[in-house]
Amino acid sequence: MDFELSKEQKDIVKAAREFALGEFPERAQEFDREEKFDFEIWKKACELGFVGVFIDEKYGGAGMGFFEHCLITEEFWSVDAGIAQSILSTT
Repeated sequence: MDFELSKEQKDIVKAAREFALGEFPERAQEFDREEKFDFEIWKKACELGFVGVFIDEKYGGAGMGFFEHCLITEEFWSVDAGIAQSILSTT
């Protein structure tokens, strides 16, 4: 059994990590302190295809699987769990 990630999955991991590192750190303390969330980050995540990845393409999703969703979740949570949960709980 091959447990190696496919090229597409590795690309998903890389893109999710880059997005999270680029968007989350500077805003995380602000969101926690003010108990708010900026939906612009969620919109960016949607535009990049990180939200609804396991929803069939005919319904507007990416048509991937739950494993790909888990890969994105892991990368987002490794940077900031609060922002990650706010983005991914809508899926």
